[in-house]
Amino acid sequence: MTAFAERLTRWQRSEGRKALPWLRTRDPFQRLVAEVMLQQTQTGTVAPYWERFVGRWPTAAALAAEDRDVVMKAWEGLGYYRRCRLLCDAAERVVTDFGGVTPSDYASLLTLPGIGDATAASLAAAITGERRAMIDGNVKRVLSRVFRIEGAVGEKAFEAEVRSRAEAELPGTEDMAAYTQGLMDLGATVCRPKAADCGRCPVALLCRSHAETPGEETALPRPKKPLAKQKLAVGIVLVRSPSDEVLLGRAPEGVWHGLWVPPMAVLPEEASENLPRRLKDLLGVMALGEELPAMRHELTHRSLTIRAWLLDVDAATFDALKAELVGFETFPVAGHPAVPVPVKRYLAVLRELG
Repeated sequence: MTAFAERLTRWQRSEGRKALPWLRTRDPFQRLVAEVMLQQTQTGTVAPYWERFVGRWPTAAALAAEDRDVVMKAWEGLGYYRRCRLLCDAAERVVTDFGGVTPSDYASLLTLPGIGDATAASLAAAITGERRAMIDGNVKRVLSRVFRIEGAVGEKAFEAEVRSRAEAELPGTEDMAAYTQGLMDLGATVCRPKAADCGRCPVALLCRSHAETPGEETALPRPKKPLAKQKLAVGIVLVRSPSDEVLLGRAPEGVWHGLWVPPMAVLPEEASENLPRRLKDLLGVMALGEELPAMRHELTHRSLTIRAWLLDVDAATFDALKAELVGFETFPVAGHPAVPVPVKRYLAVLRELG
């Protein structure tokens, strides 16, 4: 075992994060659920969701048999709903291709929807000790600083050198779980992006950045150049009946794919003045009703400016609109399925307005 791997593994076993609930199980499916939730969400947020989720659906078969809307509703608050859809797809694949037994080897895990290299490597190391290099943002940060790997995240040469070093440092099978978890723990709690706590670091004496550029350890790795966000204007119409119900349909594609949304239109931000006309044409109405306060919402690659209207109609008009809008269903304002965060906020406004 290399000096780096030995120190990191020993530190993880004595000082690493032990309270994370998914570390108490070696069940492949339940660990897979945790890995998917952790892909873009912090551990503190994930923990209670994970406990509720695996308490309700402890096996792939249980999740595969559940109604997707019920699962999406349980996911509400974690965001990035595409992960939830892919997790459901993965559960179905486990049932059809693996007899309901979630695989724990790297190659088989890669065949599941939504499971990429880092997730498969992490799971295989944790469950069977398979010697695969798990490389995520935490690992890139730790290795680039300790071994002084110059470059920016995403650059071909940088990524190749990080992978080469990661594979060279792998310990034996019996230590893979602790080593891999140690990398994640170190990156999350000590070797943080903007505040490296070198005094607590178990590999500080091996760290070239700490030795060669003390006080400037966080200069590596260089961040990749951010992509310009797509700026969009979104218009929604909350069609409300006298019995306090609204019309929602599942978005087939685009911004909120798979979630339930009111009648909506999406345009480039510079064409936002055309939203009212688009929505009137969609609904076949002359007026959209009361305009509610606009809202901004940031997604990973998109910046949304949202305009919303409240259209109160009589029962006959409500039923006619429902018949006209293919795929739309009736839901109580206070009892809706999984919806995007901005829609949830507007529905809360409706409840307050009464």
